[in-house]
Amino acid sequence: MLDLEETLLHFNKDDKNNNEGYVDIRPGTLKFLDDISEYYELIVFNEGEKKFTDLLIDSLKQNKIYFEHRLYREHIIIDNNDIVKDLIRIGRSLDKILIIDNMKQNFKFQKNNGILIKSFYGEDNYNILYELGKILIKIAQDGGDIRKGIIKYKNEIIIYFD
Repeated sequence: MLDLEETLLHFNKDDKNNNEGYVDIRPGTLKFLDDISEYYELIVFNEGEKKFTDLLIDSLKQNKIYFEHRLYREHIIIDNNDIVKDLIRIGRSLDKILIIDNMKQNFKFQKNNGILIKSFYGEDNYNILYELGKILIKIAQDGGDIRKGIIKYKNEIIIYFD
């Protein structure tokens, strides 16, 4: 499961007109989605409203649909003022699901299933998704419990994503 805003892309609001802006797609996002979609069912989970989130997701399409499912604001849980993306709501076994998000509290109910990624605000000087894709493919190829894969590759994950 992938977070959308500040993970895969950033929406830059036009200060003069609050209803408009432009989308910066994180470098390597489309290649990353292409590569990992061969190994994973991709689900996007954004805390934004459905209409806005769908517009952002559609900016990634480029003639290809990456996400098999979309979850929105109505699917989040508020826990002690934290927004939480509860993986139980996906309806998949927790040993087969992971979440990549730029906000650690978003996966606080299933900490062992989460990979924290640096927030993206439009800068283009690094290849985090390329490195993350390589790790995710290794985890998928190893098979078994995803949580054990995250632990196995923890040192690589920490180098790039903490």
